[in-house]
Amino acid sequence: MRLQRTNRAFLARLTSVGAVGMLTALACQSVPVPEPAPAPAASSSSTPVRALVSVPVPPFTPTTVRLSPDSATKLSQAGRAAVSAPLASGLELSLWAPEGMVADPIGISFDDRGRLYVTQTARTDRDEIDIRGHQDWMVSSITFKDIEDKRAFYQRVLAPENSAKNQWLKDWNGDGSRDWKDLTFHKEKLWRLEDTNGDGVADQSQLVLEDFNDLVSDVLHDVLAYKNDVYVTISPDLWRLKDTNNDGVFDAKESLSHGSGVHIGFGGHGHSSPLVGPDGRLYWKQGDLGVNITTREGRHLSNPNSGVILRANLDGTEEEIFARGLRNPQDFDFDEYGNLISPDNDGDHPGETERVVYIVDGMDSGWRINWQFGKYVDPDNNTYKVWMEESMFKPRFPGQAAWFTPPIAAWHSGPSGFHHNPGTALNDRWKGYFFNSVFTGAPARASIQAFKVAPQGAGFRVTDDTAVVQNLLVTGVRFGPDGALYLADWIEGWEPKDRGRIWKVDVPAAAANPLRAETKTLIAADFKAKSIAELSALLRHADMRVRTKAQFELVDRGASAELLAATKQTDNQLARIHGMWGIGQLARRDSRQAAALVPLLKDGDAEIRAQAAKLLGDVRYGAAAPAIVPMLRDASPRVRFFAAEALGRDAYRPAFQPIVEMLAANNEEDVYLRHAGALALSRIGPAAAIASLATNPNRAVRIAAVVALRRLKDAGVAPFLADQDEYIATEAARAINDDGGITAALPQLAAALESKVTNEPFVRRALNANLRVGTADAARRVAAYAGGSAGNDEMRAEAISVLGVWPKPSVLDRVDGTAIGPMERDSAIARAAIATLVQPIFASGSTALQVALADAVGRLRVMEAGPILLTKLQSSPATEIRIAALRALVAMRHERVAEAVRGALQDKEPTVRMAALTAIPGLHLPEATTAELLSSVIGKGSIAEQQSALQAMGEVPGATGREAMTRLVEQLEQGKLAPEIQLDVAEAARASKDPALVARLDKLAGRPGAKPVELYADALHGGDARRGARVVFQAPAAQCTRCHSFGGPGANVGPNLSGVASRLQREQLLEALVDPSARISPGYGPVQLTLKNGKKLFGTLKDETPTHVVVDAGGDQRVPKSDIAQRVNGPSAMPPMGSLLTRREIRDVVEYLSTLKAP
Repeated sequence: MRLQRTNRAFLARLTSVGAVGMLTALACQSVPVPEPAPAPAASSSSTPVRALVSVPVPPFTPTTVRLSPDSATKLSQAGRAAVSAPLASGLELSLWAPEGMVADPIGISFDDRGRLYVTQTARTDRDEIDIRGHQDWMVSSITFKDIEDKRAFYQRVLAPENSAKNQWLKDWNGDGSRDWKDLTFHKEKLWRLEDTNGDGVADQSQLVLEDFNDLVSDVLHDVLAYKNDVYVTISPDLWRLKDTNNDGVFDAKESLSHGSGVHIGFGGHGHSSPLVGPDGRLYWKQGDLGVNITTREGRHLSNPNSGVILRANLDGTEEEIFARGLRNPQDFDFDEYGNLISPDNDGDHPGETERVVYIVDGMDSGWRINWQFGKYVDPDNNTYKVWMEESMFKPRFPGQAAWFTPPIAAWHSGPSGFHHNPGTALNDRWKGYFFNSVFTGAPARASIQAFKVAPQGAGFRVTDDTAVVQNLLVTGVRFGPDGALYLADWIEGWEPKDRGRIWKVDVPAAAANPLRAETKTLIAADFKAKSIAELSALLRHADMRVRTKAQFELVDRGASAELLAATKQTDNQLARIHGMWGIGQLARRDSRQAAALVPLLKDGDAEIRAQAAKLLGDVRYGAAAPAIVPMLRDASPRVRFFAAEALGRDAYRPAFQPIVEMLAANNEEDVYLRHAGALALSRIGPAAAIASLATNPNRAVRIAAVVALRRLKDAGVAPFLADQDEYIATEAARAINDDGGITAALPQLAAALESKVTNEPFVRRALNANLRVGTADAARRVAAYAGGSAGNDEMRAEAISVLGVWPKPSVLDRVDGTAIGPMERDSAIARAAIATLVQPIFASGSTALQVALADAVGRLRVMEAGPILLTKLQSSPATEIRIAALRALVAMRHERVAEAVRGALQDKEPTVRMAALTAIPGLHLPEATTAELLSSVIGKGSIAEQQSALQAMGEVPGATGREAMTRLVEQLEQGKLAPEIQLDVAEAARASKDPALVARLDKLAGRPGAKPVELYADALHGGDARRGARVVFQAPAAQCTRCHSFGGPGANVGPNLSGVASRLQREQLLEALVDPSARISPGYGPVQLTLKNGKKLFGTLKDETPTHVVVDAGGDQRVPKSDIAQRVNGPSAMPPMGSLLTRREIRDVVEYLSTLKAP
C-alpha cells in the first residue's frame, strides 16, 4: 500500500463539492464554541421505566446428587490419579467435583457461602445453530437487524412443509417433522454444588433450574451469584432468577435486558461474563451476534454486527453499551485499579492470532461479524477481508487504521474462562495475575495461562505469560472464597457429552494461611451487622472482594463521610480508591456527592488524579469540568486519558481546543490518548467544528478529527479525502464507506477515484462508492479507472467487476460486507460504460483483466462483444480467457453459443472442455442431443471431463436422461465404475430427483455397521487439489487454519499438516476428515489403555510406532502393543467434516492433502 501525496488541484475540486464552512478561519486558533448546558443528573426519576415482569419457570424435577464423604473422596482421588496435568512450580491439583456431579459445564460462580453454581448446556450443537454448516444462510443472516428477524427466518426456512429439505435437522421432539419446533426441544440447566462437610471435596449437587428453550434461545453460557440474587446469561436475555418460596430452587425469572444475539453465527458467541464492577454496576458481554436492545427506559441500543460489553444497574436500568467491536471475549475481569482486561478470540483466519484487549469506555475494537462470513459466499461480491488485508488484528503498528483501538498483545488460541487474582488467592507468587483458560477442543493442547499487565502510556502491555496447568480442557475459571482457583472441565471435544468435573488448583498448606482464612470468613459474613468503623477499616483489606463488599455496604448506608475519609488518608492507596469508587456510586444517585471528588484532581498521586477524573466523567459532573481541563497537560498519560474521557462524557464545549492541543502533543504516539481525544471530540461537537480541523497543521489532530466524524457519521469528513497525507485520506475513505457508510459523502468519495491516491483500501472504497452512487457519471468514472494505467491489475479488475454487477449489486457492501440492502439500476448505464473497454482490454489487457471483462460483458449481455468473445474462445493462448469467453457467451445467450460449446468440446485443454460440458444443459438442445453429448464423454474423457459431464447430466430432464443415469447407477451397484467418478454418478442421479434411482442409491449407501471412512469411500479419489486448497484456506465452514498450520507460523491446536501426505496414506487422510477420533495424532489427544494384566492407563498419546505407544500418564510410559487388551481413543477436538462440508469438498480436501509431501 504505497502512500502518495494528493495535489492541490484535487483539493480545490473536492472542496467545491460542498460547503466547507469554518476550515480556514479556524485553522490554527481556538475554536469558539458555545457554553454547555448544565449536565443532567446520572439518572432521572421522571424517566418512565418499564416494570420488570416475573415469569414463572416451567416445572422441572430438582434432582439432587449426594455422595458420602468417603465415596466423594475416593472418586476425587481416583479421578485425579487418572489425569496427567503438568503444573507450574509450587502448585497442586485436586478434583473438587468428580464426574457424575456435573456435566457439560461452561460458566461457574461462587456465592458468599462457598456454594458453586454451574451452568450445563444441552443446546450447544443441537438447538444452537452454527452458521458454518449452512453457507446458504450466510447472506440472509448478515441482513438481520434484530432478534425477530432471526425468529422469522427460522419459522420460514424450517417450516413444517420444508421438512423434507431439512434432513440435517434431527427430529428431536419425535413429531415426524424436521422443523423449527425441534430447535425448542433441549433446555439448559443450572446446578449448585456444595462441600457440605468442608473436607475439600464437593459431595452434593442439586439441579436448581431447567429452562430456556425458546426458538431464539442461545446457550446458558454463564452465571453470577451476587448477594441474594443469581443472574444468568442466555441470549437474547440477561435474567435475574428468583426463589419465591425459599426452597432452594428457582421458580421465577426477570429479564433485565432483551435483544441480544441478532444473527445466526458461529456457535458459542452469545451472552457471558456477568460480573459486578467496582462501580456497583452489572457488566456482561454479547459476542459478535450483535445486539438490538430497547432499554427499560425505552432507549434504543443497536450494535448488530459486533460483540459488545454492556453495563447497567443491578435491576437493568440505565443500560448502555460500554464498548464495542469485539468478536467473542468469553470472559473479562477488572484488576484492583478497575482496569477491564479481556482476551478476545480471533476470526479463525490463516495467519491471525487471538488478542488481549484493554477495554475502556466508548472503545471500538474493530471486529465485525460481516468479516467472518457473508459476502465471501456471494457470487455477486468479492473475497476482500478488511480484518486481514488491513491487519486489524495486530497490536499497533505504523500505518494501521486509526478508527479502532488495537489489542495490546497477541494471545493463545481459544481463550475462554478468565479471572483476576483478587489479592489473597493462592500465594504472593501469583498476586496481580490474570488467569485464562485456553480452550482448544483437546486437552493435550489446552492450558491455563496466567499473565500480568504493565503500564505502557495510557494503556498496558502484557508481561509474565506463564503456563499454570496443562492438559485440562477448561471452560469456566473462578477463584473461590477460600482462595483456591476452580476450573470447570469440559473434558474433551466441542459438543455436549454428559460429562464434566470441577478441579481445584492451590498451593500446599493453603489452609494454614491465616489471611486466606480471614478472607473466606469475611466473604461469608453479613456486613450489615458490622459497624461503619469496621467497614471503613475493611477498605484496607488485602483482598479486593472484601474491600468491594465493604465499599458497597458503606454506599448502601449512605456513609459518605467515611468514604470521603478513606480518600483523604494517604497510607493505603487502594483504600483511597475504594472510597472514591463509593463516592462515585453515591454521586450516581445524587450528583452533589461528586463535589467531594473535585479536590482529588490535584492530588500528588497520579493514580488518584486519574481515578478522580474518571469518576467525575462517569457521573457527568459538569461543575468539575473547568478543573479537569488543565489535566489534559498532566505528566501522566493515564491522567490525560481519563481527563479527555471525562470532558467528552460531560460534553464540555470549552474543552474542545485543549483536547485538540492534547492530541497534537500526543503526536499519534499513544493510541489510547488518540481514542480518548477523538471520542471526546465526537461527544462534544459540533460536527462543523470538528470538520474545520481539516486544515489544522498537525497530522495527529486531523487523524483524530476523521475518527470523530466517523463516529458521528457526519459528511463533514469528506474534505479530508483531499488531505495531502494519504493515510488521512484513506482514513476518511474508511469513514465514508464502512459500517453502512455516510450516504451524503458517497459522491465525494466516488469522485476521489480520480485522485492520485493509489493504495488498495482507498481505491476499493472509492470504487464501491461509485457503485453505490450508481449514476452514469459514476459508471464512466469506474470505466476510466479500469481502462487507465493508474491502478494495478487487481484494482482494475475489481473496477470491471463493479461494472459487471452494476444493475443489481450484492446486498452486502463490496468492501466490508455490511448489509446495505438491495439496489437495482438500468443496465444500460453499465453496458455503455463497459463498452468502452471491450476493444482495448481484449486487445492488450492482462489475463486477469480479460477474464474480468468477459465475466462482466456476459453478466451485462453486451452483445456487441460476441464476435470478440468467439475469437477469444477460438484463439486466445490463455486457458483462463478461453473459459471466461465461453461462459460469457453462455451467460448472454448469444445466438452462436451452441457453436461455441461444440467448438470448446474439441479444445486441447481439459478445463475448457469441462467448462463446455457444464454449459450444455443451459443450451436447451433437444433432450436426446444433450444426453448423447454428455454420455459420449463417460468412460472416454479425462476424469475431470467425466465429472463435469456427470454434473451436467443430473440436470437433463426427460426419458433419455433417465435411461442414461439408470445405466450408470447399475454400473455403480456392480462396482464397474472408476472410483474417481462414483461420487459424481451418485450426485447426478440424486439431482435427477427420480424416485427409483434415489431409492437404489439410499439402499447402496445404507450399510449397517459400516465405519465412517467406508461410508465416504466415494470421496477417496477424484478430487481437485486446487479446489481443496480453497476449502482449507478460505471456506468459512471448514476453518482448517483455526487449528492447523501448513508450514511456517500458524495455529498449533492441531497437528502441523506440512508434509502430512508423507506420514499418512490417502485412506488415513479421509479417515482423519470424517472420523477424526479413529486415529489420534501423537501429542494431540487422549487415549485410554487397558492392559492384559488389568492395569489401566489414561493420558496424552505422545508417540506411536507399529510396535508400541508412549502415553503421558503422569510421566511418559512406553507400552508394547502386544500388552494392550483394549484401546479407546478420546474424541478429537476436530469435528467430523461430514457435518460441515459436502462430499465433493471432502474429496477435494483429500486430494489437496495428498499433495503435501515432505521435502
